[in-house]
Amino acid sequence: MNLRLACLLSAALAGCSTATDPGETAKDSSVEASADTGSSIDTGGTADSAKDSGAVDATDTGSTDAGDSGCADLSCSGVCVDGKTDPDHCGSCANKCKTTESCTDGKCVACLTGKERCGATCVALDTDPANCGACGKACTDGKVCISSSCLCPSGTYTCSGKCVDLLSDKDNCGACGKACPAGDVCAFAACEKVCTAPTTKCGGGCVDITGDKDNCGACGKACATGETCAAGKCGCGSAGKICTALEACVAGACSCKAATCGTLCTDLSTDASNCGVCGKTCSTGVPCLGGVCVTSTTVTFPTSAATTYTTGSIGTLGTGGGGVHYVTGDYVEEKLTRGAPVTKMDLDLKMSDSTSSSGCTVGTLTWAVKINGTSVGTYSWVGGFGGDKTVKQSFSFASITPVSGQVTVRLEATNTVCPGGGSWNWYPGGTATFY
Repeated sequence: MNLRLACLLSAALAGCSTATDPGETAKDSSVEASADTGSSIDTGGTADSAKDSGAVDATDTGSTDAGDSGCADLSCSGVCVDGKTDPDHCGSCANKCKTTESCTDGKCVACLTGKERCGATCVALDTDPANCGACGKACTDGKVCISSSCLCPSGTYTCSGKCVDLLSDKDNCGACGKACPAGDVCAFAACEKVCTAPTTKCGGGCVDITGDKDNCGACGKACATGETCAAGKCGCGSAGKICTALEACVAGACSCKAATCGTLCTDLSTDASNCGVCGKTCSTGVPCLGGVCVTSTTVTFPTSAATTYTTGSIGTLGTGGGGVHYVTGDYVEEKLTRGAPVTKMDLDLKMSDSTSSSGCTVGTLTWAVKINGTSVGTYSWVGGFGGDKTVKQSFSFASITPVSGQVTVRLEATNTVCPGGGSWNWYPGGTATFY
């Protein structure tokens, strides 16, 4: 093989010069390649031989066809890159996008207003938690990016550099560093027990309300002294007997704490069959009050006389055509006959209601009930709707002694009807029954 052909075949590897003696050109244009095979080698197409040997053109950027390099897209300087998204090789090797552009489908595309490119993506540095204020500056420990700064989100607080919710964080419950005991949870900034069946959370602990005598059937429902709790009910003794209001559980049995008449446990102060002492029976219809059979006296109240008062002036009772009273302190008062001490009074009367909520909200109107100046209770009804109101109510109280055979009964308004709300009055002809 002559020198020129050898150099052509190995130029890329050996860097051999293809220069030859002019006199050798014609002689070497065709040469016997092998004495053994007798085959001939075409020395023509020098440029093709150089191309096939892998020689690199002086203007090459380092790009290699993806199929030849084994890369999925581009091979730039021996490195596989994604020309569709790589901002340094966008569409072709060394085609760099600006810092305000991203590479999209092999083209440099400007980032939206307010965003900059970090890596291959356009981001908002003022809100991006992975690039907060600068590319690569990530927010940690639960913080979010607000105005380019890593801050704790609303409703949380910084405890030891971390963002925590003091309302629910069991390691910082209500305050930084305040940890809940093992097994507790933090609820609304307070450590609470986690109760499991069959227990129920009562106060700060877990109890079984089916058998806890201090929380029998419900939290705070305590059994009486000597009673036990079974199946959520207080009872006396192993049988769980329910004692009456006049009995107490003593040594596992219901014992009368009032008086015993024969086998009956009773209250001698109110039992008309055993009034004051066992066996003393009051007449039919006569109640036992304070251990005394008290006869009743029923009188008309209010009467038809001029016995109502308005801000110090004598007024009149209503006659069914509407009321004339509306101010705090308005009252009806009469002296009624009663010889014996009074411990109870039943009122049965009617009132006219001319109030209306069209001009204001009238609400509940209330009257104080007094006997000989002593308050014995109140009655009330909701105004603003008009119509008649019936008052039927009983009042029990400590014994009040009549004066000169009379008791003074007074019904007095305790609030004023709002301006424009109308008025009210009492009808004559009601009754007051004394015991």
